[in-house]
Amino acid sequence: MLVAGWVRRLSADRRRLAALVASLALPAGLLLTAAGPAQAASYEVTATIAVGRYPQGVGVDPSTGTVYVTNGADGGTVSVIDEATNSVTATINTGGDPYGVGVDPSTDTVYVVNNNVANGYGYVSVIDGATNTVTATINTGPESYPVWVGVDPATDTVYAANQGNGVGSSVSVIDGATNTVTATIGVDNYPEGVGVDPSTDTIYVSNFLDGTVSVIDGGTNTVTGTIAVGSNPEGVGVDPSTGTVYVANEAANTVSVIDAATGTVTGTIYVGGSGSDPYGVGVDPSTNTVYVTNLVGGTVSVIDGATNTVTATIGVGAEPLGLGVDPSTHTAYVANYGADGTVSVIAPQFSDTDLAIAQPASITADATGPSGAIVTYPAPAVTDGDDTSPPAASCTLASGTVFAIGTTTVNCTATDPDDSNSPVSTSFTVTVRGAAAQLADLSQAVHGVGPGNSLAAKVQQAQTDLAAGNVAGACGTLGALINAVSAQSGKSIPAGHAAQLIADAQRIRSVLAC
Repeated sequence: MLVAGWVRRLSADRRRLAALVASLALPAGLLLTAAGPAQAASYEVTATIAVGRYPQGVGVDPSTGTVYVTNGADGGTVSVIDEATNSVTATINTGGDPYGVGVDPSTDTVYVVNNNVANGYGYVSVIDGATNTVTATINTGPESYPVWVGVDPATDTVYAANQGNGVGSSVSVIDGATNTVTATIGVDNYPEGVGVDPSTDTIYVSNFLDGTVSVIDGGTNTVTGTIAVGSNPEGVGVDPSTGTVYVANEAANTVSVIDAATGTVTGTIYVGGSGSDPYGVGVDPSTNTVYVTNLVGGTVSVIDGATNTVTATIGVGAEPLGLGVDPSTHTAYVANYGADGTVSVIAPQFSDTDLAIAQPASITADATGPSGAIVTYPAPAVTDGDDTSPPAASCTLASGTVFAIGTTTVNCTATDPDDSNSPVSTSFTVTVRGAAAQLADLSQAVHGVGPGNSLAAKVQQAQTDLAAGNVAGACGTLGALINAVSAQSGKSIPAGHAAQLIADAQRIRSVLAC
């Protein structure tokens, strides 16, 4: 007869049982894969949250940014964590010994499996996520001892794995709309983890004593297949986007990779080191990443689902057990069952290198005074592929400031802490032309204009004076040029052309401070 101590992962009986079956061979045909090279992203524990004593199961509601953690002691409670602040915002009393927790984001409902040893039955607490209150209690049968739970939001159905003698090794099927048990499905010995694929209405249940996974058709509530995996399978994670199931084999220190389409094990990944005891499994379908807690090792193994390799091993709290993932933020939450009573928050640090800044064209402008000219220019375009509001470029000298006569290099940068290639930079030149360069242009502009070559001669004289350092002479000559052009405006020189020549000469005089 099963007793309450079996529900506690760390009980002496549980450990002895694991030792007895640890020597069982892996099923034939499994490929044992060693850890591979690191991915571009790194992983960090970004927060540690104190919860109740002996935290066990973790459920995440991405739609509300809320995490639910069961606490095995403290009279049976659930800690409610706000993802935005990484703080406990409520504590819900469920009684009994709460273990697994499942969330239905479509109804904002939380399901917690409990064992009530005193009364000899197991039950599921139904929690309203909006009010953090228990709204129903579902009896799963005498001595059922449910441990893990899975939820299918597509069908509003809950699946609780039962280990007790009263209902045998089975799965209770619960209608989420009526909160009633509608079926009880027999599986192999000592069911543990429950994984659900809503896209195929398929449920995967690990069976600890037999080293198997039972495949259940959610439409008929029947076992359609049994898959041999490693020794003492525990947690089950499903990636619906790739049709892959991941099973942590505690005694074998491996994770079995199952192709859901064929119901076959396509790979086995060694995690955590000898005696690490892999336990909980969480999947981030959006990044094809799998997280596995190593109960004895005190770590979390990160697996690249594309290559079936361990890409990182992260130290967390003592005896990490349950694990939940929020795919909207790519954040994992780990219940540390040991004495510290905490939840470790793991966030990937993506190698984001798509920040870019455009190269502007160089600018040439005429000085308008002795100090140069005010030059305006558009800010260089900044792009960031994963940011709808990329940062603005910052430039020195800034647009709209006075640029001295000559050539100035403008340096521009853009910074985004989310990009590893930040800051990005570019440069361009601003050339402000002085009186000599503008006189050269004016010489070309008056060539062949007006009667004879008197205008060209005046510009040439101003150039000669300026080259000799005779600024006063150049100023006087330019004044005479302006008078001559004014006299011919609308006559031998079109009025519009005359106005432009006068403006050019006046600007040069301003540069010379005439």
